[in-house]
Amino acid sequence: MKKLFIAALLLGAVGFSDNHAVAQIPAKPAQQTLVTDKVPELSEEALNAWIKKLNIYTSLFNRSSRGIDSWKRYTSWVDTKTGPTGKERNVYGLYSLYDDAATNQAPKAIAAASAEPRMGSLDATASAFAASLQTLHPVVSEAYSYYSRKDYSDDKFAKAKELHPKLMAAFEDYIAKRNIFEEQLTSIKKQTNIQSLAQIEKLEGRKYRWHSKRSLMEAEKTLEVLTATQSKKDLPAFADAVKSFSEVTRDFDEYVAQSDDGKGKQLTGQLSSLLAKFRDAREALEKGNERSFVSNANSAISSYNTMIQFSRL
Repeated sequence: MKKLFIAALLLGAVGFSDNHAVAQIPAKPAQQTLVTDKVPELSEEALNAWIKKLNIYTSLFNRSSRGIDSWKRYTSWVDTKTGPTGKERNVYGLYSLYDDAATNQAPKAIAAASAEPRMGSLDATASAFAASLQTLHPVVSEAYSYYSRKDYSDDKFAKAKELHPKLMAAFEDYIAKRNIFEEQLTSIKKQTNIQSLAQIEKLEGRKYRWHSKRSLMEAEKTLEVLTATQSKKDLPAFADAVKSFSEVTRDFDEYVAQSDDGKGKQLTGQLSSLLAKFRDAREALEKGNERSFVSNANSAISSYNTMIQFSRL
């Protein structure tokens, strides 16, 4: 089973930024495993400072996802090696980027990278990615205007051919740096989430915030396994992930049923719906139905996005 862009790995998970972009990310090239820094044991105050900074990085990552969409649009009709020739059957151009990603989010991330708390290699990676995005933005803007005005119909694709190597260089640098940024940011966020969950339990016990955060963390873990699933041979790992998520969801359901504060009913309903979609994807995989598996996987990702957009933890 080939991977059909089922993955939109989200970084806007529990306890972080509320802006969650849905981006279908092209397959990543093989690369060496990155050495990710270990998060130290943090006090409650220090943890809040880390989360605040990670929110800035998460917002940059999510808001910059339009670059992936633009890359996919451009390469859907252009041969990346030869560039546009003017003989293409369809000329789709490319998508514009979100202006605030380069003019607002990127500068904030660059400033945060040199401020406390220090986050080791992630700070350097975030700053490098932000700079790459700022380089990509004007090139894409120029190309977007050119194609949207259909200037190629007058200049016989002269400007298109001139822009192509600039676009390729900027896109490739952006994607490479984004991949590294994603890997490091995801790792740091996972470690920070674990500490945050432990602190919630220490301060409040296993009540609503603990159950809701734990459930969404487990949902994200299941999504990671789902998006790494390539064929039926990956079924055992995905099935185990679904089982773990179902157990966590059941614990949350039991807490809500016994609680008298009225919290959690909407979220547990959304989690139950997501669990059903995971199970649909699992069953499709068991039957070897690729089309149904991809459809259910995308449906699960969409449901997860919608759910976390309205979660306030």
